[in-house]
Amino acid sequence: MPASNGCCRSQKACSSPTASAAIESNAVDTVAATAETESSARVLSRRATLVTGAVASGALLASCAEGDSAVTAPEGTIEVGSASAVGVGKAARLTHGSTTVIVSQPSSGEYKAFSTVCTHQGCQVQVQDSNRIVCPCHGSEYAVADGSVVHGPAEAPLTSYPVQVKGGKIFVSGTTNNS
Repeated sequence: MPASNGCCRSQKACSSPTASAAIESNAVDTVAATAETESSARVLSRRATLVTGAVASGALLASCAEGDSAVTAPEGTIEVGSASAVGVGKAARLTHGSTTVIVSQPSSGEYKAFSTVCTHQGCQVQVQDSNRIVCPCHGSEYAVADGSVVHGPAEAPLTSYPVQVKGGKIFVSGTTNNS
């Protein structure tokens, strides 16, 4: 039965000064441990935020680096994909091995191929919404129809490559059309 002072222990234990001090000491230790855990969580949270920011900054800087040695122009004539991968009025970024090109189909049966290297500072352009060729580094935009500059800071068109479609497959040659 609970003691009259609300303690659920025996009256003797609750009235003992030593027991009361031990209970208070445990409560203080629990509060201190909780505060230390919360402080560690805040430090960990700050560290995680700083690490995440550093990684994101590094990735952004890497995307702004001039050129990308992992992506090369076609050597000879290579198959880069299926003609059905590129709709009329659309573009697609196609990769075969270490070769990546942007292929568009401005009108039915007419295919164009372009380098993925932005002419502004060498970043890798991307195809957005299947109908825009955009450089994520500085916002240059190129026409799907012919690789010409739609919006700067780039001033020169994308390098274009000869393209052929045979048996429903797209073949791109490494000889540039912009010589």
